[in-house]
Amino acid sequence: MALLHRVALFTTLAMAVCGAELFTQTVPDDFYQRKDLSDCLERFHAPKLYDSQCLIFGGTQVNVTELTEGVCPTCLWTNSKVLPAQFFQTAGFGEITLGGGSVPTLLKTALSATDPTQCSESLRGHRKSRVRFLWPEGEQDVKQYCSGTLIDYNTVLTSASCTKNAAGVHPVEVEILEERVKIVEIQVHPQFEELSPHHNLALVRLEKYLNDTEHVAPSCMPLQKSSEICTDRQTHDPVACWDKFAERTKRNLLNNLCSSQNIRSSTVRLIWSAQDDQQQSCVGTVIKPDTVITSIRCMLEHRDTPPVEVAFNDMGNERRVKVVKTLKHPGNKKGSRNRDTALLLLAKPLENLIPNCIQSLVADKRFNRTQVPVYKQETSSGILGLPASRMCNGRMLDSFRELVGETVAHSSQYTCWDTDQRLVPGTIPVVRGAGLLDESNRFIHGVTTDFSTYGSVDPLVSVNLTSYIDWITRFVLYRPPKLELVFRGGEDEFDFGSSCVLKNGTTGNCMPEYGCERTINEAKSVQDITICGFEGSVSYVCCPIGHQDFPPIPEIEHPSVVSLLPSLPYENVRLVAFE
Repeated sequence: MALLHRVALFTTLAMAVCGAELFTQTVPDDFYQRKDLSDCLERFHAPKLYDSQCLIFGGTQVNVTELTEGVCPTCLWTNSKVLPAQFFQTAGFGEITLGGGSVPTLLKTALSATDPTQCSESLRGHRKSRVRFLWPEGEQDVKQYCSGTLIDYNTVLTSASCTKNAAGVHPVEVEILEERVKIVEIQVHPQFEELSPHHNLALVRLEKYLNDTEHVAPSCMPLQKSSEICTDRQTHDPVACWDKFAERTKRNLLNNLCSSQNIRSSTVRLIWSAQDDQQQSCVGTVIKPDTVITSIRCMLEHRDTPPVEVAFNDMGNERRVKVVKTLKHPGNKKGSRNRDTALLLLAKPLENLIPNCIQSLVADKRFNRTQVPVYKQETSSGILGLPASRMCNGRMLDSFRELVGETVAHSSQYTCWDTDQRLVPGTIPVVRGAGLLDESNRFIHGVTTDFSTYGSVDPLVSVNLTSYIDWITRFVLYRPPKLELVFRGGEDEFDFGSSCVLKNGTTGNCMPEYGCERTINEAKSVQDITICGFEGSVSYVCCPIGHQDFPPIPEIEHPSVVSLLPSLPYENVRLVAFE
């Protein structure tokens, strides 16, 4: 019995995730901090940098007697530096590929190293996002060709017409890779009417949250992502968001795949309008086509004036690009190395200067071929993806206008796809509620409609999700109120010891009233007291420093993980040489 010829990636992590549950009750990190969905691709599909070895399978079944006593049948070499040879043999039970099924018999196979590029191309897009709906026992789903697509940790996007059968009964669970999760909420688009094909969308909330595994990941709507990070429009906690970004960026640059020479070639020099050779020079590293990372502390050597250009070497000649905006870590304290991160946004992209080792992490490649989900009885999921490579034009566009009407055709509500008439009309139906995904399953370009079937002389029509992004975002990012929240007075939240200003202009700190008796006793009326807010039955007042019975302990600034990691050129640390 021959093993399938597949590319497999062996890492310690791969061994750990085998058999892991796809969903969990645990709330994901920073779940309550997101404000939009533009980080979907980075959150769920950013390639992970592993120093791993790609191996090609090709072997045969082996009898147990061929192994000597004491041989470990599951041993594989994961580090390219200790591979026994370019070609060698191994044997064992269990998983033979990421996501593959278990093998009940002992197998041996010949393994050979392969090119990392080939490996990454082969593994791309194997993570699933399609789900099927399960109905209460005894209830038959008359909409037999319905499906949905995961678009977040616990959210499924589908058609409104797929959310109940003829008897008005709703599905109760979804299933993906044989794991089932309960449905806790279904929201149909408010403008959907059962007798009308328009606004045929619904969102489904699941009881559990998706785990970070190699098997399943949500598909992302192709939204325009701003170069700015951690803005008030994107997160509730900009400081924590910047911390996470700075640490992730530095760890990527410190990975073994990034050499010092590679990083040096991506280093640019910061230029000020009034350049002073006596002042410390500053450098940065290109981490995205239009983004340079550098340090706040070095820029402060040039006072409050931001750099106006960055300079770099191009085939022996110096080239310059203008800086259009400077972003600084909001948690940085002047002169501190802690949280010492700044970003410079450039007027022109510098793709060629991005370090090769992280280029795949920032590349936003969208595959041209969109997979149209059609029903296929013989497939394991009942869904077969067939390609549609271009938008409608000519006769297909005319048919689209006839189908939906001139007014709707000129709106952004639908997308018209040219199917190239690949199949006999009507023989294979399009799966209702299914997403039109790209070849990698990373992007969802629309949801199927009831207007046509794939392969007919008519075009395929899908719902354009960008027209509904506000409604989708509100549903996905809904967060139930936290139980620990308390009422606080005024426009801003406060904590014990928060800075405040009294009505006479004196500065102080927010203290419980029992810790500021002198101020309370000296006040002639309640109007003389500045109230910070309330926590339970305790009033917090603005207490001058000399009146505080229990002065707040000054906050200790702990060094961030970023400052504890080895230094890189963009941090402009002159005392530590980069090797």
